Amino acid sequence: MLQIIFMKNRKCIQLVANITKILNVVLKTHTIFYVSTEIALIKKAMNNIIKKTDFQLAFGKQVEKFRTEQNLSYRQLAQRCDIDHSNISKIEKGEINIQLSTILQLSNGLNINPKSLFDFEDNI
Repeated sequence: MLQIIFMKNRKCIQLVANITKILNVVLKTHTIFYVSTEIALIKKAMNNIIKKTDFQLAFGKQVEKFRTEQNLSYRQLAQRCDIDHSNISKIEKGEINIQLSTILQLSNGLNINPKSLFDFEDNI
């Protein structure tokens, strides 16, 4: 059996394989196809998670860029946006997934068009 362990607040995804159980599956089915298919599905799921995290991080870097260009602290931006200052930090670090309404609040607080927050290189 394969398990995926996600370490919260870190871009660390560790794949832990129980080799004994995999070998039992291979021996019982006399084929590697089943195991390789399962591994391929797990890798695909992990890639989607990594892409999502990378996107959140790139978005957060944009928020940070605009905030620092305006010499705003977390608290100052939070007051302008009506968002808790700890969430501003989490957004900038790509640690949380936000709603569309939060994007609108951020853009209003930064006095920019919401589209500007998505103007980053898409190397995801």
